Amino acid sequence: MSAAAAAARLAGRVADRRGAPPPERVWPPAETVESKPPEPPAPAVHVSEEPVLVAEFAEDGAEDGAGPELRIDEPWEGYSSMTAAEIRRRLREADAATVAAVRLYEAANKGRSTVLQAASATPSG
Repeated sequence: MSAAAAAARLAGRVADRRGAPPPERVWPPAETVESKPPEPPAPAVHVSEEPVLVAEFAEDGAEDGAGPELRIDEPWEGYSSMTAAEIRRRLREADAATVAAVRLYEAANKGRSTVLQAASATPSG
């Protein structure tokens, strides 16, 4: 009796004791299995046709392009933590460039009407 047959018979007995059915098929040991050489990879397929557009997806307005991106810095450090009253007081003594910066920043961010009115009413603005 071969070693493989003996192993199969022993496996069947162990399986019967556990209540499981015996294995349906026992594979021979690995050294007796003939190994095939690995198949070479398939050659790359060359496509000689022009690509065809299937569909386009874009958000509304995307046909106009991305457009410019504008970032407006605070007119001075600590501006965003100041109250409207503090900003209005400081605008009274501000130069024209600072008043313009306040107007731009405020309109693009918080939009406080009292600050915008003060910036528009300032003599240098």
